[in-house]
Amino acid sequence: MFMIDLSATSYYSVLGISPDATAKEIAAGRGAKLAVLKTKRKTVTDNAEKYQLEEEQILINKAGETLARSDRREKYDMENAHLRFYSERSAAIPLFSNKIDRIAVLNRVLREHLISIGENISSLNDFDRTEFSADETSNELLNSLLK
Repeated sequence: MFMIDLSATSYYSVLGISPDATAKEIAAGRGAKLAVLKTKRKTVTDNAEKYQLEEEQILINKAGETLARSDRREKYDMENAHLRFYSERSAAIPLFSNKIDRIAVLNRVLREHLISIGENISSLNDFDRTEFSADETSNELLNSLLK
């Protein structure tokens, strides 16, 4: 039986680079990830979060050291060939790295699907609305406040 550990992390995805990245791209990916960690570390006060950031820094440094040296990288690639499938692709990184973007895309796709199968979907905000007749109905609480 062939099994893949889906919780396994590729050094390439840790650094946010492709498996065919150059030495410059590896250094840039490592630097960018460490810069983000440095910024996060300034705002974190919880000891558990600090520990998690330290562990993440250790992993980033280990990934950078391994991939920066050609002999270590070759050995890593041979031992972890299955992880090459779990690398972040540059086309998807900007769109799906932000939680809000993921939610917006999921919302749009679900809404389009439900509309395509004939479901009536109400708008989430006034920018999406095209029909405002419901706004003209009387509201007793507002009417009492205006008197």
